[in-house]
Amino acid sequence: KKADKSKLLVMGGPVGPYYPTGFKPISLKCVDDTIRSAPKGTGSFKIEGIFEKFRNYAPTLAASAAVVAQGYQQVLWLYNDQIVEVGASNIFFVFKDKSGAI
Repeated sequence: KKADKSKLLVMGGPVGPYYPTGFKPISLKCVDDTIRSAPKGTGSFKIEGIFEKFRNYAPTLAASAAVVAQGYQQVLWLYNDQIVEVGASNIFFVFKDKSGAI
């Protein structure tokens, strides 16, 4: 049955900065002319295997290098106007309704 309530737990641990800019927000560039993880494509599933890994990530290397050359840190991958993934990072959203409730 559908849950009556749920809880979001976010766990973090100390790490060093991943980007040269340190612990600051990163800049993202939306890309929709290259697909990172299309539905039912190899990027849509996390499957172990050397050949799957290359099919999953290799097509994204040129787009990633292009946005870095433009001054961004990561690609925000779009497919059919939907966010499907963001570079090497995790992403989640919190939405509020008109009353301000989450």
